[in-house]
Amino acid sequence: MMLQATAISAFSFAKQPPKEDKMERSYVGERLHRPRVDTLANDNTPCTRLIEIDKSVTLPAVITALPAFNITRLRSCGEFENSVTKVPAVPALLVSVPLAPIECQRYRLWAEDTVVQTTAVVPYQATVIDVAAHPGCWTDGVFDFVHYHIPRILLDDVAEGLGFIGADRYRQAVFEEDLVLAQLTRNVIPFIGKTDDRSLLALEQLGLVLSAHVVQRYGIARSSNREARGGLAPWQSRRATEMMKSRLDGSLLVSEVARECSLSASQFSRAFKSTFKVTPHQWLLEERINHAKQLLAHSTLPLGDISLTVGFNDQPAFSRAFRRAVGTTPGQWRRMSV
Repeated sequence: MMLQATAISAFSFAKQPPKEDKMERSYVGERLHRPRVDTLANDNTPCTRLIEIDKSVTLPAVITALPAFNITRLRSCGEFENSVTKVPAVPALLVSVPLAPIECQRYRLWAEDTVVQTTAVVPYQATVIDVAAHPGCWTDGVFDFVHYHIPRILLDDVAEGLGFIGADRYRQAVFEEDLVLAQLTRNVIPFIGKTDDRSLLALEQLGLVLSAHVVQRYGIARSSNREARGGLAPWQSRRATEMMKSRLDGSLLVSEVARECSLSASQFSRAFKSTFKVTPHQWLLEERINHAKQLLAHSTLPLGDISLTVGFNDQPAFSRAFRRAVGTTPGQWRRMSV
């Protein structure tokens, strides 16, 4: 089934360098995953997307990136028509990591209508560029990229929490070796565009971790050397854990809990870890497993029902998480607890 997309990426791909009157592109289809959310109307919700490009369908000339933190895997699955798209500026950074090599003569990158010097595309090397520069690229071969769209508001929040002054500019990097981004991308690839037991909390946490890395490595700022903020106040701890226990399905944003605690998302995440020694997502996963143990020991519910009750999409996902945390399968644990 062909899907009409409202947003793709700040990068565009074509078989020839950009031409003024050629402002459209094609793609085959899109798998969009907003973890455990029933509606796609809220574009402020983090998401992951897998988009495969072909000549089958033409997209609109103007494509605007989603405003929230999102991860897009953009790959070609064969030849497609000559095309190019430029995307209007939005307050965000684009971090791009290629998964497949491209020869130097078959790839061009431009920003602010100027061609950027590049070498051959090497898998897992990072490109960091401000979306305000209207970035774009063309290639006449097969390509496969993972794009991280990081809103400036998220970067500003993280920079402030880390104590950086004037973190409003970022150096441009083109196919730079970045071991952190390379490993993060390898870990993320299997989950892009798929529905599994990953929650909104986990995706938001990833956005905060990635933002902290980008601020520290690519930000043009200096540290204020101020003391780090302490943990949560008792009332904040109570409110946060109450909210998270009431939403074990993971359909809870870090920003929602942070707002209830009168903190920003990054401040809340750091304070939560300082208080509980684990991230909010790790804490929530532990609560799911503990609740599952209670149901396994004191009810006759089938494993499939228990997995849904404690917030997993299916029994295999529940079994994997339970085994990682406990060291045995739910069925084995139930038999031993009798």
